[in-house]
Amino acid sequence: MLLVALFLSVLALAVGGSSWWLSRGEPEWYQPKQTDPKELAAASDRAEKQIERTLSWAQDQQVYTATHAAGVKAPAEPTRSTDIKFSQTELNGFFQKWDTTFGWSHSYSAYVDDPMVVLRDEKLLFAGRVKELGAVVSVELWPRLENDQLRISVTRVLAGRLPLPRALWSRYITALSNTVEGNLDNWRSFAEITPRGANTSAVSAAMGELLIDALHDQPSSPVLFLPIAGSSRGLPVQITGVSIDNETLSLTVRSLSIDEQKLLLAHIRSDSPIVSAN
Repeated sequence: MLLVALFLSVLALAVGGSSWWLSRGEPEWYQPKQTDPKELAAASDRAEKQIERTLSWAQDQQVYTATHAAGVKAPAEPTRSTDIKFSQTELNGFFQKWDTTFGWSHSYSAYVDDPMVVLRDEKLLFAGRVKELGAVVSVELWPRLENDQLRISVTRVLAGRLPLPRALWSRYITALSNTVEGNLDNWRSFAEITPRGANTSAVSAAMGELLIDALHDQPSSPVLFLPIAGSSRGLPVQITGVSIDNETLSLTVRSLSIDEQKLLLAHIRSDSPIVSAN
């Protein structure tokens, strides 16, 4: 949802902006068709296995916590946090597989060709060729943790190699933010988090808030939802570390107790600050 929303905002910016700002030159890092399809598929499988491993770890932690709270002798406690690493190729392979599975391209294929995720210089970039302009347009994001909050800043928007002035694209950011905000009340009213995970409304509300905070360069709740296989639900975990280096995105995540999940749900429903359960 975040990726598609960012692309749509960039598209609106590019179409609405003055054409003389645009550069036809392609950035040297934009190579969407350089990776062999078989290698992309293998990379996607590696990414999925990492997510499955992390999900299994989080579920084991949840079982341990519930068993321990009930006064029943539990097996050895799993580690409270774990690391996940995704290479640039794995992210693109994963996106391509989900794009095919969920038909995301139906939303953007008339406007954008060859979307690509790029990791460089501590930044996360979403790039694609805007058909109407014949130019590569990209959004550059800087994710980091500040005071235990996740902050994702939109540092630059580029057409080709040329950065566009913030004055040109800031109003489109505001329009996108207002659109997402218009859906939040509905998502919040149906949000639900149980031991089986968070439903689609809860995930949409949390990620909608994250997108709005990112667009306005504000800190947000450091929460990630692990997709549960065979289900539309996601298991929430807390991000305690994030870095981008050597074309690799590294995350450290911590499992949430049942009480912390209840506090997260209260936050999602009311947009109030999350209070520690400890």
